[in-house]
Amino acid sequence: MWVQHQILTTLRGAEPTLQRILEVHGDKSRTAVSRIVCEQYRFMDARGRPQWAGCLKALRTLEAEKKIVLPVSQRTGRIAGPRLLEAPVEAPVDVPDTVGEVEDLEVVLVSDRDATTIWNTLMTKEHPRGLKTLVGAQVRYVFQPAIFMSYPVRVKKCCFGTCRTDCALFTRRDDHERG
Repeated sequence: MWVQHQILTTLRGAEPTLQRILEVHGDKSRTAVSRIVCEQYRFMDARGRPQWAGCLKALRTLEAEKKIVLPVSQRTGRIAGPRLLEAPVEAPVDVPDTVGEVEDLEVVLVSDRDATTIWNTLMTKEHPRGLKTLVGAQVRYVFQPAIFMSYPVRVKKCCFGTCRTDCALFTRRDDHERG
């Protein structure tokens, strides 16, 4: 926090220089401008890395105080959250009544963006606790029986595990059986 205060204090005394930087680089994003300012003033942390976030915060503070005018924010109004499908995932067809009747069960790692979107949608809609953000390394995978060859659209069960290999299996049928 002291370092961020130091950045702001340094930049408060350099408003004419900041205005020249903004005139030259006014077509760039706020983040790009903050990186340029950070490099010019050599705002570095103890490990020698540029303090771009602290510099951007100081620039925003100066803008709020009407001392400088930053480029227009390029942020979109997107609400942060998991990437989900527009429509629910199709329900599987011809599903056996018990897991023992499923043939050629395969565990498939969810690794690409499309599969992650489907996995997020399934967890949000199907899991009793919904999709929760967890801390730490995570492994996402689905159980893929041979009867659902159109993976990832017709997936039956989803699993989620932390490094401790926890797994939560669920289906709509299982929810009804529980009660």
